[in-house]
Amino acid sequence: MKILVATGSFKDVYSPLEAADVICSALDREKNEVSMVPFCDGGEYTLEVLKHCFSFPEKTVEPIVNPYGKQVTSRYLMQGKEAHLVSSCILRLFPHEDAFKNPLELTDFGYGQLISDAMSQGCTRLTLYLGGTSTVCCGMGTIQALGAKLFDTEGKLIDVPCTGADLIRISRIELPEKDFSEIELHVVADGNSKVDALPGITGLKVGKSLADQKKEIVEQSMAGIGNVLALTGISPEKDFTGAAGGLLFGLEQLFPNIQYTLGGLHFNRVLDIEQKVQSNDLIITGEGRYDNTADGKAPAVIAMLAKKHKKQAILVCGQIDKNAVKSYQGGVVDCSEEPQFSQQGISRVLTCQEYFDTVSLPESYEDCIRFFREQTPLLIEKLFRKVGL
Repeated sequence: MKILVATGSFKDVYSPLEAADVICSALDREKNEVSMVPFCDGGEYTLEVLKHCFSFPEKTVEPIVNPYGKQVTSRYLMQGKEAHLVSSCILRLFPHEDAFKNPLELTDFGYGQLISDAMSQGCTRLTLYLGGTSTVCCGMGTIQALGAKLFDTEGKLIDVPCTGADLIRISRIELPEKDFSEIELHVVADGNSKVDALPGITGLKVGKSLADQKKEIVEQSMAGIGNVLALTGISPEKDFTGAAGGLLFGLEQLFPNIQYTLGGLHFNRVLDIEQKVQSNDLIITGEGRYDNTADGKAPAVIAMLAKKHKKQAILVCGQIDKNAVKSYQGGVVDCSEEPQFSQQGISRVLTCQEYFDTVSLPESYEDCIRFFREQTPLLIEKLFRKVGL
């Protein structure tokens, strides 16, 4: 049997490259002809997939301001006049940075610094990958880094870098004299969330250590977002307004002609995924945790392509939300009782969840991730053997 393994990341456990390799290694190579392609949607790990698939040279830049104001080193990919800038490379906070996950105190200024650096290198074709970020700053810090000035109701200049708490104070945006019309800007977003989804985004980005302040933080954040929405005049119905904490609000002020693409569709095209799906008998995709896979995310795109070309698709996941399915007995979900899977094009689901339900997980996040990395390959191999793969 010809099997294509096309998977995104198992978040924080495996990158798309690692996840694809783990799944491939668990398959019986004597019975099956196996090929793999790492997949992403514009969020985390996008830079790694781009480097692997296209060998774009990497440019390192420092100092860059991270979301909580620390000077760090960041990177993007550049070839000739073309640059690929992944927002999660600078705007993503990791689990060990939980104490900093207060959107009122975070800025997206660093992403503007990366864009500015690419433009200073003579790049005129920029592809921005939006997703996997922790800031909800509506792009106001980003445009500050590109030369814009923000003023409050008293006409005073708002300090650089602008944070989420400053959004409510902005009454005027003074754009830089530079003409940005010569820049070809293509935005690839990891999902088509709109501005009405921002309350959820804001809430999710509040760190666990700030739980007692969460309600107040979310209310203040939403008031600031509402102010920026009114100031810019961007419709709440506009696609992608929720991507990367509302970066579109800032980008639209400077760049007159922006092309937007859903990440899954973009990578389907540039990685030639559909042709690869057509050329195989069975498609295996995966994700770290299944909780009703959202449209545009990597597994959903892969599964729908399999459905389009009448190929069987198996979803492999490390964990599964108990509220998402009726049962995962033996690590196999009975998809005949789960209509959402047939709608998405998934014919079978294999999950490690049953095993993880029976063991005590390590207390620290780092130890837990290490445990998942050690056990998941063994569990996936057992699941494949169980279904004859």
